[in-house]
Amino acid sequence: MIYGGTITEGSQDVTLSTSFLLLTMAEMIGASSGLGYFIKNYFDYANYTNVIAGIILIGIVVRVLNVFLSFAERRLIKWKE
Repeated sequence: MIYGGTITEGSQDVTLSTSFLLLTMAEMIGASSGLGYFIKNYFDYANYTNVIAGIILIGIVVRVLNVFLSFAERRLIKWKE
């Protein structure tokens, strides 16, 4: 992904995290499914336990994606060893 015009070492994690959070925010505004909708729906009904669970789930998903990205980067980009 290209964010801000360039990709520098270590910026892929920030780009991936930002992209996922922006996607979740867009789901909160105009979607009828997804994690953003899940959080917004339960926030509207004051079910804060599910809101916190959704936020934690987003953190877990972003972390897993970052670990996968780091693994793929180590395996596919030979000059970064």
